[in-house]
Amino acid sequence: MKRRDLIRLMLAASIGGPVYWKPSHSVLRAFIETIVPGADTKHPQITSVFYDATYWSTMNRWLLLFALAYQSEKLYLTLDFSHLDIFERVRVIQDGLDGKGIVSKLFHAAIWISQVMVYTGLYNEEESCALIQYPAAYGEDEIAYPHPLRYLAPSITRDGNFP
Repeated sequence: MKRRDLIRLMLAASIGGPVYWKPSHSVLRAFIETIVPGADTKHPQITSVFYDATYWSTMNRWLLLFALAYQSEKLYLTLDFSHLDIFERVRVIQDGLDGKGIVSKLFHAAIWISQVMVYTGLYNEEESCALIQYPAAYGEDEIAYPHPLRYLAPSITRDGNFP
């Protein structure tokens, strides 16, 4: 996608022009489902990383959504990425990755952040990632060692302070 095509698409959407598409969680869910097959896309927080300013900026999210809509329209004459089947979505994403410039970098970053979010359980701290049997960040068991004093070095002085 060229820069002028992206700007044209964004302008048309902002003024209510010929683009009758509104981005939603379903597009991001479909993107994650395509990138990480088997991910729990029904979880309400699965797309949270795209809305968190710590990991992802709002502008990047909109650019990704517009790029997905543009690639979908270019290849399959539909703006709704989420209504494509899995093979069509893979082709749309591959076409975005094969592009040049900012769109390719955007797709690489979105794929990376999606995989990190799903495999580390970033969106769901209470449960583990069933895909790779990764334990939750806050498990039920307390982390403790039997006889922890044996791991400490002996004191040099009686009160632990240097003379």
